Amino acid sequence: MRLTMFILACWIIPAGFSQEVPSDELSDQVLCRMLADIPPDELNENEREGLLYILEEEMMARDLYAHFATIYDIPVFSNISSRGETHHVRAVQMLIDRYQLADSTGDCTQGSYFNTVIQKEYNRLKESGSRSLADALMAGAEIEEMDISDLQNLKGNTDNQDILMVLNNLGQASRHHLRIFVRHIEARGMTYTPRHISQSEFMQIIGVVPDMKD
Repeated sequence: MRLTMFILACWIIPAGFSQEVPSDELSDQVLCRMLADIPPDELNENEREGLLYILEEEMMARDLYAHFATIYDIPVFSNISSRGETHHVRAVQMLIDRYQLADSTGDCTQGSYFNTVIQKEYNRLKESGSRSLADALMAGAEIEEMDISDLQNLKGNTDNQDILMVLNNLGQASRHHLRIFVRHIEARGMTYTPRHISQSEFMQIIGVVPDMKD
């Protein structure tokens, strides 16, 4: 019954959503239908906690970019917030709903989270990114770096094919977003130093060496 309801939900996502996401990501409808073809598996505690953490982390990214978009007259923040991170939240929410995990994030207002680590990071990055456009771009790059690192950690703690498919899609998009922010930073004569992933992985992602993940 649960899987039947999930399949039905895949068909009622507004068609317009598929045109709102970047070309390097699967649309909501395509992702949902692909998930429907993969039988759900049992979840361990690491998977449960990891999915809920990733959900709030994607919400944090969406909210921070939306906040920066109200301060700075540059489209990168509104584009990634509305066309990227909003889609990411929906993608993780598909897994949350599929496995019927207890989730109260629907009660959260923008910039408010249940996870205290996420809340602390939001407050820190909001404060630093509100100082100047340069700081906001640096914050954006760090957010994507955090996403990449945490997605990799969760991938190492699951063998569920549906979860891995979503995480791989989110990881590819986060690497793309990181490249965008780094290009903006370098175009202004600055350099970004990675904080959450290794220098070698960072160099590979931004294209100094070939990125075999893309």
